[in-house]
Amino acid sequence: MSGLENVVAAETVLSDINGDKGQLIIRGIPIEQLAGEKTFEEAVYFLWTGRFPNEDELQALKEKLLAEMTLEPDDFSFLNGIPTDLETMAYLMTALSGLHRKGYTWPPDEKQAAQILGKTPAILGYLQSRRSHREPVQPKKDLGFAGNYLYLITGEIPSKEAAKALDTYFTLTMEHGLNASTFTARVITSTQSDLISAIVGAMGALKGPLHGGAPKEVIAMLEEIGTAENAETWLREKLEKKERIMGFGHRVYRTVDPRANVLRQMAGPLAKNGGWFSMALEVERVAQQLLAEYKPHRPLKTNVEFYAAAVFKAIGLPETLYTATFATSRIAGWCAHALEQAADNRIIRPSARYIGPVPNEV
Repeated sequence: MSGLENVVAAETVLSDINGDKGQLIIRGIPIEQLAGEKTFEEAVYFLWTGRFPNEDELQALKEKLLAEMTLEPDDFSFLNGIPTDLETMAYLMTALSGLHRKGYTWPPDEKQAAQILGKTPAILGYLQSRRSHREPVQPKKDLGFAGNYLYLITGEIPSKEAAKALDTYFTLTMEHGLNASTFTARVITSTQSDLISAIVGAMGALKGPLHGGAPKEVIAMLEEIGTAENAETWLREKLEKKERIMGFGHRVYRTVDPRANVLRQMAGPLAKNGGWFSMALEVERVAQQLLAEYKPHRPLKTNVEFYAAAVFKAIGLPETLYTATFATSRIAGWCAHALEQAADNRIIRPSARYIGPVPNEV
């Protein structure tokens, strides 16, 4: 079947998506509940182990992630050899490949997963410091994973609202079924290749514009609209030309993306002073009205990319890091699938139907 749509390629306990009902379940818990009640670190522990950590286990995970976010002299030496003008995902993939020098063996384990997850913000933060020509900073114990991600990227202590928004985003997007990048991670793991190779391979799939590049296109749309007052004119013109409105509709969800709902609820603190997020809310309202008018038989609801773009812009993330930020959260899910695949492994080897020419029979 073209695109393998509706083909079951694996059994998993990690997540379930009901597109018709707009539901995403993580190990039996609705994503709205998980993102609303738990920090990203707690959610990651739950995704990897199937249970929530006690205080000691949570502290141990936080300390492990913090340690990995702290770059050592040999890390700086290696990273300095990678050109900063590489596209960000290419830089990140190259840098993570360099972790091979620390030694990775099959099967993968949670220690390896935590090392990769923790090292990623450090790599991206150092890259951004080089691009911005400023001194790099080291993580702070009191900021948590999301707060330190922003701190390493910007060099400034983030507001509580910004750190909370990013923490929620990380939890919402860490796992989402057997999408293209996750399938890639499982295929690589099934060959008994190492976890680094599985994660870097998954990133290669994610960086494609049909998978992980959508927030950039939403930002471009919102910047072109410019103001809330211009929303209806701009959107109506696009719909008259039968052009796509970015940030609406989803391959799986036929109703509202539940992850978008959670991010929308966080709009209040970020939009309280007007500005970018406030404008995005108005664009969504107008777009929903016009989409219902122009496409009444095809429900196109707001997807997570729309609010991810709005959140990224509101908290000051550089646009060049949007896809890499998505990748950072999804590392948790890729690692979970690699661990699950390795626990009961059989190499993934699908077949293809040959439709080419055949030799003449003699």
